[in-house]
Amino acid sequence: MDKSEFSYVSVAPKTQTIRGPRELSKNQWEGLAIEGTGKPRKGLFTISNTSPYIEYMESRWEKLLEELTDSTQYRVPTIDFRDVKPLSQEVYYKFYKADIKIVKKVLETAGLIQTISHDWSVLWSCGAAKTFLYQNLNEFQRINHFPNSTEITRKDNLCASIVSMQEKYGYKAFNFVPDTYVLPDEFADFYAHFHNEKNAKWIIKPPASSQGRGIYLIDSINEVPIDEPCIISQYIENPLLINDLKFDMRIYVLVTCYEPLRIYVYEEGLARFASEPYSLSQKKNRFSHLTNYSLNKKNDKFIQNQDAQCDDIGHKWSLSALMRHLETAGIDVGSVWIKIYDLIIKTVISSEQAVTEEVKKLNLNSKNCFDLFGFDVILDSNLKPWLLEVNLSPSLATDSPLDTHIKSNLLIDAFNLMGIRPFDKKKESINKLQNRLKMQTKSDISSRTVSPGRKVPFMQSTKFKEVVRDTLEEYKRRGHFIRIYPSKGSEFYDGYMEPIKLVNRYLYSILYTESMPRKTPIYNSVQTPELAVTPKLPKRHERQVSSEKPKSNEKVLLTGDDVLIEYVSRLCHAVKALKEDKLKPQWKRSIEKFITHQVWHTSDIRRGSNNRLWQRLESRLIEMKERRRRLVGTPTDEFEEQRRQVLRQFSAAELESMLKSSCRSSAIEIISSLFDLEGRGILSDVIKWLATVTEKDRVLIPLEEQMNQETTIYDSIDDTL
Repeated sequence: MDKSEFSYVSVAPKTQTIRGPRELSKNQWEGLAIEGTGKPRKGLFTISNTSPYIEYMESRWEKLLEELTDSTQYRVPTIDFRDVKPLSQEVYYKFYKADIKIVKKVLETAGLIQTISHDWSVLWSCGAAKTFLYQNLNEFQRINHFPNSTEITRKDNLCASIVSMQEKYGYKAFNFVPDTYVLPDEFADFYAHFHNEKNAKWIIKPPASSQGRGIYLIDSINEVPIDEPCIISQYIENPLLINDLKFDMRIYVLVTCYEPLRIYVYEEGLARFASEPYSLSQKKNRFSHLTNYSLNKKNDKFIQNQDAQCDDIGHKWSLSALMRHLETAGIDVGSVWIKIYDLIIKTVISSEQAVTEEVKKLNLNSKNCFDLFGFDVILDSNLKPWLLEVNLSPSLATDSPLDTHIKSNLLIDAFNLMGIRPFDKKKESINKLQNRLKMQTKSDISSRTVSPGRKVPFMQSTKFKEVVRDTLEEYKRRGHFIRIYPSKGSEFYDGYMEPIKLVNRYLYSILYTESMPRKTPIYNSVQTPELAVTPKLPKRHERQVSSEKPKSNEKVLLTGDDVLIEYVSRLCHAVKALKEDKLKPQWKRSIEKFITHQVWHTSDIRRGSNNRLWQRLESRLIEMKERRRRLVGTPTDEFEEQRRQVLRQFSAAELESMLKSSCRSSAIEIISSLFDLEGRGILSDVIKWLATVTEKDRVLIPLEEQMNQETTIYDSIDDTL
């Protein structure tokens, strides 16, 4: 083959051939940090990019895993798909409407046997799994799709999921998918957008297709089909080009669990190039505008990879070769990766509620399912990543040595990470009985040290310790996968989940509490998470409470309700004093979430255009006081005054610290709405903000107007900001 045939895509040339800026804009970034997640290495089996921070955390996780591993509890060892050894018993796999050669080879090389019975350990389906496949599974059986994964893998569902998130959390937070409409249902919205941007080009795709079928560009409203369902998206007209060719990235994403959420990105993937130079003037040239391999390989100009070691030659590169090329061109690939991680996490979260609800409905074990997605991402000339689509069953065809190298290692590492274990019904029944007896013995011992009726906090429960152990063991088996959730900074994304999954916060607090080495075990020394459970009341607080000795010789005992009522009283007082248009949006959202929480026995009857936010908050305050009165009765005036005196001694920050100590899950959920994602309470934030305001008349309602407002009697009416 003549060298001139490689003129379109070849080894990175000496001259700069990347159009667009070399660096990402230095805007303030919220979310993950590359030092806390890591970026893919420069090729499989090359030197790892592990940061000093990750190395330090890994050493802590090793110790934590040792603490959580019960040497007396027998567990069937996992199958090693890389260092293959003979299996001690027969292990089976099953295909459902699939027959993928490379999956078959990886499984059978490790010793698994194909079956048509139900005694399989791995079931592989090319499409969405049918409901009956999830029935009567034991905890060792794995299916390669979660129920409802199509919420992000069908183009129409992905559009609906992202639009829903944009409406809830703002367009900017989820602005990584081009403006997209589902036709014919959203034709009116599309029509308005089309005429507002008359020079824009659009791309039409079928709602559930693959391999580039049925995709074409339009720039005239007359070209839009009106009698058949389709997806129409605004075309990215300024893609980043290499050697004048458009390209996209196939990124492999593994989700092993949704509750708690665990997301991994594979260190290697594919960069797929169009086979003809990019030109907006040739909109009908699909070889110029589409990067799908299945389409471009039909072009006479397409160059196939012939050697996995030469991974930057031809029209399909390895992802690491692409990143090496960008790095050579002076681009900060770490910043590119962190934005890609952000895009992936938010996309998975958009389907999280639909998936977890179906998992519970089907009564599945948290380990029964996994999903190996193919995320197709394109970079524009500003180095912004855009999500094109998510593939439920990404192609595992091995048309080239590069495909074989990447996809075989991908499957080996994926199966290893998931921890496939042989299943023997008889042995497992015996093991379960033995382990249950051991757990019962431990329970009997602990029951002697725990007060009767006292509930063990969830973070100290056996179930949660198993969650932590499973997470750490997965990480240890990760191979060439990078865990992006949970990872340092991933608690930022908890605010995009409704309802907030407390197990995610608990797990994050265990994994990423950076404490120095100490003699006490790591698990027991970890502080409780922000907005989570059981930090002890400071001793100073205890002294203040116990030193107040009522004349009737009664002790003043503060309940969680007392603290919450006091806090909401002060917050209501603060909100009432401020002009409503001066309240920060995040304060309004948090208070709104508190007011409308499902825990309330009554509906939000004061909601409406004539009622202010403080009035609706006041209604909840009245309901809380009435609830306390029904539970404990009406206290004496003397006792009530003593209780108020004790509560008044606490600052807003101290009240917030006590609120975080609630161990009831229902209380945690509603209390967490009064805090931001970093654990700061609304009231403290209001107080600090007001202290910085120089012209308080601009933000405070005049005192006369406040006096004329209908109000209740607050527990701490003399509290001021």
